[in-house]
Amino acid sequence: MSVSTLLNAAVNVSLRENAEVHKRWINVMHRLAGQYGTGLLTMAGDTRLDMLLRSIEAETAKRISANQEQIDLVFDLQLKLSESWILSIYEVLRTACQQARSKGLEHIALKTLHDEFKLVRIPLAKLEIANAKLAEPELMLQKFGGEEEEPESYIADASYIIHRAVCTSTGAIQWMAIDIKKKANVWINRHNLSDKLLAFAD
Repeated sequence: MSVSTLLNAAVNVSLRENAEVHKRWINVMHRLAGQYGTGLLTMAGDTRLDMLLRSIEAETAKRISANQEQIDLVFDLQLKLSESWILSIYEVLRTACQQARSKGLEHIALKTLHDEFKLVRIPLAKLEIANAKLAEPELMLQKFGGEEEEPESYIADASYIIHRAVCTSTGAIQWMAIDIKKKANVWINRHNLSDKLLAFAD
């Protein structure tokens, strides 16, 4: 059996498993397109990727719950697909926010979600910390797992790697982002971001 056939089967399984989510995604696409521009209908592929990831995440959570100690060859693909989804949806939100500003539309909830995606998108795409220039006083970083070492001044030299992990409850990839405005480290979960975007359908 070919890889393409297996992949097509996986997508169809995820569509069946997430049928209600699929309906909500359709509503989200139409709402965003209607309010902020028809070009946003191009996010259809992102919605299918979300449903594929939801199925993978559910299976990952089950394996974690069952304490299955096996080599998980899916993890690397899940990580890369999750990062691709973040980067793509961020552009959708950025475009929507631009359209909202140009049309003078209120978009507080949309901007809040955009800013949360940005906390992950900037480290993934630029290997930098989002909004680092706003840090006061100077941003100091402690190496992960290097508690005995002295903190170092942050330099935007494309060397920053955001910490990644798997959420044991959702099975989703999550990232520990630095929120400069809140002056705190925050865990940002892919599955939760998806749910927040789907809330625009309600």
